[in-house]
Amino acid sequence: RMKRLLRECFRLSRPDFPADYDVVVAVKPHKELPFETYRTLLMEAILAEHQLWTKRAQRQQRTNEENPRPDDGRASPPVA
Repeated sequence: RMKRLLRECFRLSRPDFPADYDVVVAVKPHKELPFETYRTLLMEAILAEHQLWTKRAQRQQRTNEENPRPDDGRASPPVA
């Protein structure tokens, strides 16, 4: 039953996801909650991960802009 509930939550919520993500859900034994609670929890988790990855990508981009890699001689020179 839990697997079916989570699949339905995912199916209905997927259009609202901020990006394409692969999602793995590990469920621990618990008292069953209402369907909308699972859907809300799933969306909160996806949005939290999206914010985390967005911050990481921005930080990485700033780092790359501030510290560009030196030319290591392996790339061919541009053709004029």
